[in-house]
Amino acid sequence: MNKSKCFFGVNSWRDCGFQLQGTKGLIVIDKKVRDLHKHRVDKLLGVFSSVKEVIVDEVEKHKTLKYAELITQKALDFNLNRNDWVIGVGGGATLDLAGFFASIYKRGANLCYLPTTIIAQVDSSYGGKTAVNFQGYKNQLGSFYPANIIGIDTSLLSTLNNREVYNGLGEIIKYIMLEPKTFKDADIDITPLVNDESLDFEKIIPFCYQIKIKYVNDDYYDKEGKRIALNLGHTIGHAIEKQSEYPLGHGQAVAIGLHFSVYVAYSKGKLELDKVKYYYKLLKRIIPNVPYKNLTEYVTINLKQDKKVEREKVLFIYPVELGWEKEWIKNESLVHYWTKFAEVNGNVDYF
Repeated sequence: MNKSKCFFGVNSWRDCGFQLQGTKGLIVIDKKVRDLHKHRVDKLLGVFSSVKEVIVDEVEKHKTLKYAELITQKALDFNLNRNDWVIGVGGGATLDLAGFFASIYKRGANLCYLPTTIIAQVDSSYGGKTAVNFQGYKNQLGSFYPANIIGIDTSLLSTLNNREVYNGLGEIIKYIMLEPKTFKDADIDITPLVNDESLDFEKIIPFCYQIKIKYVNDDYYDKEGKRIALNLGHTIGHAIEKQSEYPLGHGQAVAIGLHFSVYVAYSKGKLELDKVKYYYKLLKRIIPNVPYKNLTEYVTINLKQDKKVEREKVLFIYPVELGWEKEWIKNESLVHYWTKFAEVNGNVDYF
C-alpha cells in the first residue's frame, strides 16, 4: 500500500525539486526551519512556476482543524487545485498538519514531505498517517494519505538542540525494542546511545525506514495487524504529553512510555532482568527528570481517550525477549501498573 518515493542523502531536496520543477505549490513550513535554513528553502521555492508559503509558528499549538481551515482559505485564494502540490517542511507536527490538509483539500492534492527533525525523518514522514489534535487530545482527527515524494537529508539534523535530538532518539529506541535481532544482524552500532555520543544518522535513519515500511505494508490501515506494534511507548506517551506541568516533547513522552512498557513486560514475566537493565541504559540518557507520581492523574484521565481503547480495555504493546507482543489490558489494570511503576519512579533496582 505504501506508494511514497523516498530520496535519501544531501541531494534529496534537489531530487524532490526535479519532481516539483515547474509545478504550482503551497508550502507549509515551520517558522524556525524557515529562519534556520533560509538559503535551502529559497532555493526550493525557485523550482516552482508559482508558489505560496504558509509559515507556521509554534506548530504543535496550531496542529488543529481550525488551522487546517485557515490553510484551506489561503489555498483557495491562491487557486490551488488538486493536481498541484502541498509541501510540508519541518518536524512531525508540521508534516501531520500539511498531510492532513493535503488529504482533505479537494479530496486530495499531491504531497511532498521534507522532514527536518529526527522524529520526522525516522518515523512520521512515511507510513501515510496524517492528523490534527482536537480539544487538546493528540491526533483525534486524521486520515491515511501517503506523501508522493519524501526527501530525507540527515545533514539538517546538525542544527537540532539537545531536546530535539533526545525527542528523536525515543523513536529510534522504539525500533530497537521492536526488532532487536534485526539491529544485531545488520551490525548497526547503537552503543553511542549508552555512551552519550552521536549516532550515525546517515545509516540508522534509512534502516529504521525499512523496518517501518515492513510493518506498514503488512497492515496499512492499522487494523490490529503488525502495524499496531509501532504504537509501542505511545499509549502512555500520548497520555502524558499533553499535560502542561512538565512540558515534554513527543519523543521524551514516548521514552517514558517505553520505560513503562518494559516494566509491564517484566511484571508479566516476558522480559529477563538483564534485558530490562539493557533497555534502561538505552533510555536513561533521554528520559526527562520528572517525578512519575505527579503524572498519574494525567495517565488515569487521558488513557480513556487513547485511539486503541475499546470497552474500557487498551490494546497495549510491550517488548519481549525477541520482539513484541500485544495484549488487551483493562484501563484500571494499566493504571494499577503505572501506580506501582511510579512509586519507585521507574528505578529498575526496585522492579
